[in-house]
Amino acid sequence: MKDISFRGFLSLKNIKNPQYKIEQLLDHRKDKYVRDILPIKIQNFEIERLEWVDFVGKPNEEMPWIAHCYWNIMYDYQMIEEKEEPLIKQQLSPILPLKQSNEAQDFDYKQDLQQQPQIISNKLSEFQEQKSLRQQIPNLQHKLLSLPRINNRLFNKHQSFSTRVSSVQSIIGISTSKNSSPQHKVARSNSSFSLKRQSPTRQKIKLSVSCKFSEKSWAKSFSDAQLLEHETGHYLIGWICALEFKRQIEQLGIMMSDNHSNEIKSIFQTNLRIFLKIEKDYDEETNHYFNINQQQQWNHTIKEQLLLYEMYFNN
Repeated sequence: MKDISFRGFLSLKNIKNPQYKIEQLLDHRKDKYVRDILPIKIQNFEIERLEWVDFVGKPNEEMPWIAHCYWNIMYDYQMIEEKEEPLIKQQLSPILPLKQSNEAQDFDYKQDLQQQPQIISNKLSEFQEQKSLRQQIPNLQHKLLSLPRINNRLFNKHQSFSTRVSSVQSIIGISTSKNSSPQHKVARSNSSFSLKRQSPTRQKIKLSVSCKFSEKSWAKSFSDAQLLEHETGHYLIGWICALEFKRQIEQLGIMMSDNHSNEIKSIFQTNLRIFLKIEKDYDEETNHYFNINQQQQWNHTIKEQLLLYEMYFNN
């Protein structure tokens, strides 16, 4: 069986967080249908299910076809201001578990009171030894008596300063207030500062797009269900064209400029030419739905692409 030419423009690799497994929703036994996926809602628009009553146009008797589908793509855009997320660097004052430290100090203080006589005796012996040493080596400095204090390294430690380098942009310094509560005075750094970068706003293009089933669409007969599936395929190719155009614009991230209107128009025309060729391939490869195997392959791929665009834009 010959494969179709249309492979689509999206795959699961383009979806950040797939919401479901597509293969579980696409049953090959239902590939003879394409309308069973409808209606489907993507962002703020809904692709409705076509019926024969929607083909209200006047038939072209000169054409050999039983039915013909027309669709139109419409798009609009507006400029929205987009701010870059501020870069914030902040140095926070270290806060130690003060309650536990105070309890430990109280415990050590009680132990010191109980052992006070022994401490005095030890201090006297130590003083005699120091005095003897000073007589032998007069150049030695006095030995500092160690105090029974926890975390005394924090009190004698000199504050070190580092140089901050920031980009040449508008920078605002925001001072952080210090807690003056007595229980928070212990083991607190004297530095607390924040850097906030301000960036100018940019105007980004927000695109709205839709594909409209044209009232020019016509049918000479309304009894062939498989032909309705085929004509719906034409309509859905138009929708995939519109969704792919929107995806390309968003990926490029076009900003407001002197030429942004021409840039959008150029992308639209290029995309439209590609899908008009796809629609022509659709008719040729399916032989206007008479080639059943090819028609089912196209149905499967069209439904798969719509589900991928649904996850892409609704994510």
